[in-house]
Parts: sequence; structure tokens; C-alpha cells
Amino acid sequence: MSPAQSSSGMSAGEWDEIESQAQAWAVELGTDRPTRRTLAAFHRWRGQSAAHAQAWEQAAQEWRQMGQATLRFDVERPRQMRSPAQLRNRRRAFLGGAAAAFGTLGAFALIRPPLHLWPSWGELQADYRTGTGEQRDVALGRKVTVSLNTQTSVSLQQPEGVPQLQLISGEAALQTSGTPCELVAGPVRLLVEQGEVELRRMAEGGAGWARCRRGTARLVSAQAAVTLAAGQQVSYDGDKLGPVTTSSGGGEWRRGMVVFHDLPLSDVVAEINRYRPGRVVLMNQELAGRRFSANFSIGRLDDAIEQLRLLHGVHIRRVGDLVLLT
Repeated sequence: MSPAQSSSGMSAGEWDEIESQAQAWAVELGTDRPTRRTLAAFHRWRGQSAAHAQAWEQAAQEWRQMGQATLRFDVERPRQMRSPAQLRNRRRAFLGGAAAAFGTLGAFALIRPPLHLWPSWGELQADYRTGTGEQRDVALGRKVTVSLNTQTSVSLQQPEGVPQLQLISGEAALQTSGTPCELVAGPVRLLVEQGEVELRRMAEGGAGWARCRRGTARLVSAQAAVTLAAGQQVSYDGDKLGPVTTSSGGGEWRRGMVVFHDLPLSDVVAEINRYRPGRVVLMNQELAGRRFSANFSIGRLDDAIEQLRLLHGVHIRRVGDLVLLT
């Protein structure tokens, strides 16, 4: 449902945040025995606006119809890769049967999972995929290596013999020594022949950034094209490219670190969810704009949640693997 359908004057980001909160309430109320205090907090949240009430009705209906069957839906990532084309065909057959078994709403949940609790349809069809907190290196011949960060899905194609990696979601780094390669993220293509590049694509929407770590690379869209030298990066949103800027960092994830540099808490929570099992949901929108700077080991992101409590007075409530911040 679009923001225009939900509440006039509300941005897509605002509606997405309310929608995530509604889904978190659906999980909490549906998987735990709520106390009077919890119910009172829920009624206060739902009563904030018509958009909150509408988001709740939508989330409650989805969760009622999906039931626990969809929550248990899981597919193991491929461990020993054979033929990507053969694996794609097998996955499509399996996913088609799963969608039929779950019905219309189950198919919707595969395409757009609530709270990103499981991979989307597109991610499950990838040739190579990493789960939450997982990283992986894949050799594509003797001269090309791609590194996948957490929650990253890519598919491999070789049109005219040129390795082309479709980045479905997440973050990938590609190193090549004299072999032309392409990293594709929706409407943008990152071309490199000699060097090292990184490309990130958000799970929802068509935004992200490209960074050149070594050598030179070229980012191309239908509207523009830019050349990146080592130490430069550019953001993109759909086929619109931003200005070329000097990279202030990059590659920390390959050293096992997560770096928060003056980020709003909404972005901090989103980044924690990429690396940490379970789900963290920021329920208090008044906290979303507060800034946070810190460095953490990927395996110690519960320390980041504790830092939010100490620095910003965030109240923490845990419901199974779900962490609610208010």
C-alpha cells in the first residue's frame, strides 16, 4: 500500500516506519501473552493517528491469514554450488509450490516479507546468498573474486563471456585482475577491468552507492555515467546518479567491523538488523533522528543496543528474537 493510500501528506519513509511498527506489534501480541502495560502501550501507539490505525489493521489481517506456516518458511542457502542455471530452475519450481501452498497472501509475503523476517522471492532465487551475519568469498575464475557481505544476494550471468553479477540486495566487493566485469544493481551498472570496487543496494527501493577502492571503474545508468578513481564513491537512486565524492571509509565489514558515523538512530537500527540475528524495531519515532557514532565488532552488536540505552535512554523490551526500542 502506498503512502498516498494510507495518509495524505505522509512520505514513503514515514509510512514504512509506521508499517514496520505495526508488524512488530503483530508479532509481539501474536507470539507472547501481553500484559496490561503492553496492551496500554499498544493502544497508545495505535491511537496516534489514522495512519497508525490503518497500518495496524493491515498488519493484523496479514498475520492472521499467514499464521505460523509462513513464519516457519525457510530455505537453506546452497552450500556446494553447481550450475547456477540448474539451481535457479529448482528454486523457481520450489518457490512456485510454496506460494501456491500459502495462497495469495503467502505469495505476497515471499515478495515483501514483514519486518524482513525471511528472504524475499528475488533473494531466494539468487545463485549466491548470505544470511544475517554471514559473509562469503566466491572465486569466479582465476582472476575474479567477489566478496558478499551479510544479507546479500547475487545472480551470475555471462553475456558474451563477460562475468556479470546481478546484485539483488545487500553489498558486494569485486576484485579483478585484467578481466572485464560488471556489477549490476537495478538500473545501474558498475564496470571494472583492473581493480577493486564495492556496490551496495538497499533491499527496498532502488537506492545505494558505488565505491572504487583500487584502479578505476565506471558507473553507468540510462541518465548519466561517471568515472570513479580509487578513493571515490557516488550514490544512486534509481537511474539518477549523485555527485562523485571522496570516500571517507569503506571495507570495514571485511575486517569484521560495523562503523556508525554520525548516523540517525533509524539508520543505526537498520544496520544492526543486517548483521544481528532476530529483529530490532525502533517503536518511538521521536528517537529516529538522534545521532549515534561508534564502532563495534560484527559479533557484538548487542553492545550497540546497550549503548543506545545508556546514551539515549532507550527502553528495551525483548519478545523472543524481537527487540523493541521505545
